[in-house]
Amino acid sequence: MKKSIVVFLFVFFIGCIPSYASELPYEFWGFNDKYAAAVKQGDNHKIIEYGMRLVELAKSIPSTHQTDEIIGSRLDQVGLAYERLGQYISAGECYCEYIPYAERLGWSDGVKIARAKVLQYTPVADIYTAKEKPRDRVLFGAASDGEIRKSLPNETMILVYIEFGDTYFSWLELMLKQAREGKKTVEIALNLPNEADDLKTVMQSEGYILSLLELVEKYSDVNVLLRFGAEMNIWNRVANPDDYISAFRMVHRLVKEHTSNTKTVWSVNQVSSWNINMDDYYPGDEYVDYVGVSAYVQKYFLGRNDWSEAERFNEIVFLTGKSADPVKALTEVISRYGAIKPVILAESGVSHYVNTLGEDTTDWALLNLKKMYYYVPMVYPQVKMIAYFDKSVPNEVNEYSLGKNQALAKAYKELTTLPSFRGNLVYESLEQTRIVEQKPQEIYSYVHIYGRPQPTVDYYIDGVFAASSSDVPYSANIDFSKYPQGTHSLGVVVREGDTKLFEKTYDINIVPRVISVFVNGNKLLFDTDPVLTPSDRVLVPMRAVFEALGAQIEWDAATETVTAKSGKTTIKVQIGSSTMLKNGSKITLDAVAALCGDRTLVPVRAVSEALGATVMWDGENSSVLISD
Repeated sequence: MKKSIVVFLFVFFIGCIPSYASELPYEFWGFNDKYAAAVKQGDNHKIIEYGMRLVELAKSIPSTHQTDEIIGSRLDQVGLAYERLGQYISAGECYCEYIPYAERLGWSDGVKIARAKVLQYTPVADIYTAKEKPRDRVLFGAASDGEIRKSLPNETMILVYIEFGDTYFSWLELMLKQAREGKKTVEIALNLPNEADDLKTVMQSEGYILSLLELVEKYSDVNVLLRFGAEMNIWNRVANPDDYISAFRMVHRLVKEHTSNTKTVWSVNQVSSWNINMDDYYPGDEYVDYVGVSAYVQKYFLGRNDWSEAERFNEIVFLTGKSADPVKALTEVISRYGAIKPVILAESGVSHYVNTLGEDTTDWALLNLKKMYYYVPMVYPQVKMIAYFDKSVPNEVNEYSLGKNQALAKAYKELTTLPSFRGNLVYESLEQTRIVEQKPQEIYSYVHIYGRPQPTVDYYIDGVFAASSSDVPYSANIDFSKYPQGTHSLGVVVREGDTKLFEKTYDINIVPRVISVFVNGNKLLFDTDPVLTPSDRVLVPMRAVFEALGAQIEWDAATETVTAKSGKTTIKVQIGSSTMLKNGSKITLDAVAALCGDRTLVPVRAVSEALGATVMWDGENSSVLISD
């Protein structure tokens, strides 16, 4: 595969300097001679200068196949020149312009490489804020026989491997028992050891699949994810898509018919083999419950560090080395399927030792492990689980085992205690919200600058320096209460030493801080924020407050009435009413109960005091303090 692409690039390069038809502008020929001389001399600056002049001249006349060839070939060479100069942002812009011409010309290999380069060379500095809100935690865990599990008491999932046809289910049953006791999810990786050659066997093996499902159903209180035939987009024995889809649909049908607790996972490798399109193997929305991805972070493509300049694109296309950003590695899968299915990192790992080179890459691995566990849940809320491949496989190019690297194991255990894995924090992209509360709060940045793995990030408010960070996730605590409400600029500058790499400015709106509610000292988390009315009354989601006070809640949709019962006290509140009933007696409310989405908001003081609680207002911190 690699050899054929190198030949393609070489032939294409030689073929892009012939004579062209006479309708080209007269100036073209002089610039073309200078361009050809620059190419021969390896003068990157001149290649860029004269290459772009030729592009502009070709654009100035009606578009033809010939002008497309001129523009496409020159943009490709200009992009390479920018790369050799280390000016990757300019190279990315050049390849972005190149793609539509290459598509029209049918240069599919060139398009594939260019898209990969645009993904990597385009700089990113996206700011995130975080809110304490209830959300499903991101599940995490490791391979069932991994060393890390012995010291990971808080794991929330277990990854079990089974090769299709293996009838030894004792280990799986032991893991199901552990999952039941610890309320964990089990991912079963039902692999096809002979890849495409096993598909016919699968279609003739309903009995085997049913025996597996029968065991799983014995543990119907355990959530099970069945990942069948994973990584088909990189199989050496390439599968016919129709054969693969038929087998997957059969497995899905049996799962639905014979289990009550199992979901099917269609799982791909993060990047496909050269001529494979992962979409061709997608069984259809009705047959897939989760989309999985194998996400491995590797310093060297195929464990080699001696690729020539002409072969360097492999590192970029196959997401290794400088292109091994865990967030970028998921871009294709998330963009294709993230809007229609929840996504899991069905297996993942960060290489800390390259066996082919005898090179220890621990420091590199620590940085990328941190990026994976901070950034993936932050940037991609679609990701619901991260399973780590804590196994050492003989004769493998890379070593991922946490048990063989104390530093990485220690970092892993620390990272899996982050709020994303506890389920009480929601990250919000400032690109989408543009809203910041008027209070001290933490902000974070997902930063991607090709070839600069750990720069420094400076934050500016209205052009004035506010904070700085040099470590992932580039967090900074900024006191936004110092700034008046309204529109401000929040700038992020990415630098390395005194060299500015990239900057971005957000127009933000600083708004009053969201009201917090504490019951007996415990902060309540709402999926709908409390509201301050124009008459300075606080409305809060009724269910959360009442349940925190020990009351039972009932909702009558027909009359839009909420009933709360606590001991001998019964309270009824109807949407839109200015009164509530306490044990049948009317009490006038100082604000009207309202619906916000599907949540009932009620005046916090009146309803809490009706249940015998004491309510106080902390104006300095915008907090309601309730005690019973």
